[in-house]
Amino acid sequence: MARILGASVLGNSFATLMLRGASFGVRVACILVVARKAGPAAFGTVSVLFTMAEIARVVADAGVDTTMIRDMATQRGEALARSMGAALSAKLVTGGVVTMLLLGAMFRFNAADPVMNLSIGLLALTPLALNLGANYFIATRQTAMVGAPVALATSLAVVLVAAVAFLIESPTPLLLVVATYELLLGAWLVRLAVRTSGIRPILSLRGARDLLRTALPLGVAIAVGYSYGKLDVFVIDYFQGKEAVGLYSVWARLLDPFLFVVGVIAITAYGHLSASIHEGDLARTRGIARRYALLNLAVSVGVATLLAVGGGPLARRFLPGYDGSLWVGQLLSVLLVLRSMNAVLTAILQAAAWRRLVMLVTLMNFAVALLACVSLASVAGVLGVVSGLIVMESLSIAVQATFAWKVLRGALA
Repeated sequence: MARILGASVLGNSFATLMLRGASFGVRVACILVVARKAGPAAFGTVSVLFTMAEIARVVADAGVDTTMIRDMATQRGEALARSMGAALSAKLVTGGVVTMLLLGAMFRFNAADPVMNLSIGLLALTPLALNLGANYFIATRQTAMVGAPVALATSLAVVLVAAVAFLIESPTPLLLVVATYELLLGAWLVRLAVRTSGIRPILSLRGARDLLRTALPLGVAIAVGYSYGKLDVFVIDYFQGKEAVGLYSVWARLLDPFLFVVGVIAITAYGHLSASIHEGDLARTRGIARRYALLNLAVSVGVATLLAVGGGPLARRFLPGYDGSLWVGQLLSVLLVLRSMNAVLTAILQAAAWRRLVMLVTLMNFAVALLACVSLASVAGVLGVVSGLIVMESLSIAVQATFAWKVLRGALA
């Protein structure tokens, strides 16, 4: 496998996965513990709130993280200080505004439990700080410097989640543990990035405005793309209710780490492809794209196979009450394979700086997903929702592959 994919592809993908995936792993562990403790109906409410927070996080990012990875990879000195300051300023503004709007929506949806609303709402804000520091080490390929401390902090957070779950019945303290962990780890990464780079970020509202203006087309595409990937929860809630959401979401959450893995692989591909396209080396660009596509395909097909073979025993042992919906997880694993391919195709187009094209494809996907999911859910329930998403991802692959092939042939630049 290493010979086929290339040692640098595996190494950089694993390092990025460790840095970006630490917090994600703690989140998923927390959510699955909540699912086991709460049961399908109560977990359905938590799932809707958590999905709202995740969408708000992506909206608040506004494309800054992806844009900054590209900038940090090439900038040094005062230019880097201005970029990091602009990113920090932008995150403070967008994070504050979006979090306030999110909390208002949450209190309207779930007025009975304001403490839970606040706990989950914080999870929309804390990743903004976490990713700012992480982006510097990913862009400059210095992830090895922070790998061990991040792994240690994550292990301690998982132990703390387990201890709190054992001692306290309410899920709210678990969510507060995750938010506190992300905030502290993010502050440490930002401080270390500043010290390592030897610069001091220059806060600037004008810089934030310019950065958001540059990042906005990509930010809209990412936000809309993420939203159509989460339409399933809201559509199922509307047509089938909270219990159906809980039965569906537990499998979606179980597969989330693997969806995150293929996303990280695509982010790493984006960095490599950006450099090779900038250098004009088409042969190298095609080789990089092929290796990352093979890596994503290997991960997603492997997960689908494992769930088909071992999903039943897993559900009966660890998720009693959810084993009757195993078929949902198996269908979602097919969706994972399609999304893994779309992620690499999007990375190719983003690396070629075709951000507006990516935005248009994403808007198309949103429209198709909304139409297909709503129309099919009304007649086939959860099966209709998943089928609608499969139709949308298949269409997206066809469209993006057409343009990605032109990029790799040098017809688009």
